[in-house]
Amino acid sequence: MQLKSYRHYLDPRHKDVKSGTKCMARITYVGNYGVQADVLGAECFIPNIELSWSHINAAGDVYNVGDSIPVIVKTVDTDKTIINGISYSFVAITASAKEAHKKPIDQYGANYCVGATYDGEVVYRLTSGLYFVRLGGQIDCVCKAPAFNTPHIGQKCSVYINDKDEKGLRGSFSYLGR
Repeated sequence: MQLKSYRHYLDPRHKDVKSGTKCMARITYVGNYGVQADVLGAECFIPNIELSWSHINAAGDVYNVGDSIPVIVKTVDTDKTIINGISYSFVAITASAKEAHKKPIDQYGANYCVGATYDGEVVYRLTSGLYFVRLGGQIDCVCKAPAFNTPHIGQKCSVYINDKDEKGLRGSFSYLGR
């Protein structure tokens, strides 16, 4: 596949592809930790952390084989190797789907004020005891574990916003639903 990818990638239509190029990628495989995608003819693995600004538990929850997604090419590396006296060229591309979209804090940040309380849903727990709470289905807020109960994934809650900056929202649980 890499030999085919290199020939397609170096096609004159794509000769000017470099870091920062925005293009469409077609998903060819979906796993728990990311997706394999065809980016301009070259195969590329895109991990969950690069698929969305919001937390994704498993790529299969959001993406399917055959989906087309916008991506930004992060790196393009070419390598030549000789196998049985024949010279082959390979291309390795890294890409990010999240960088092809605006950050949620830039897009929705004006809707959330420090010192206010918003309803959300717990979407993920880190081993460090931090939780991701999705507010209004738009933006994730990072919260410390509350002293009064232990949240579980999918639980409705209310979050008090403690801080907001270019990285996102940070808050604390003020209420946990059933």
